[in-house]
Amino acid sequence: MNISIKVNVGPIGLNNTERSTSRGVRYKTQKYKEWAELVYRELNRQSEAIKFFAKQFRPDKEFIVAEYEFGLAKLYCTTGKRKGKLNKKAGDLDNFIKPIQDMFFQIAAAGNGEMDDCYVIALTARKVETEIPYMKLNYIFIDQET
Repeated sequence: MNISIKVNVGPIGLNNTERSTSRGVRYKTQKYKEWAELVYRELNRQSEAIKFFAKQFRPDKEFIVAEYEFGLAKLYCTTGKRKGKLNKKAGDLDNFIKPIQDMFFQIAAAGNGEMDDCYVIALTARKVETEIPYMKLNYIFIDQET
């Protein structure tokens, strides 16, 4: 069983989700709160499919494989010495995964309380250039015996 979801919101890097006060108290950034509200709205539109998918999960028999594609508007530099090269400011690929993964599994857990990202045993991810930023998520159940 698998589910494919497209979210018409660009990714946020993990480094932009939290900050700490001088006393070490962590808090969510305004940028993250705004991003999370947009993503939640997008995922909520697909919540019935997500919950149906989650209800099919058997944690005693299956693991989850995750596939991510992040569409970025400025993946490559367009001017200067780095023209045509990867834009270092586009963000680190691995930092994009955790925020969206956590939000997906939060909604999925409403359909099956045992659904948790701890069951993700493998993942692939890539960045692609696009005019309009997006995130594609694909989750696949595989037998634990595989």
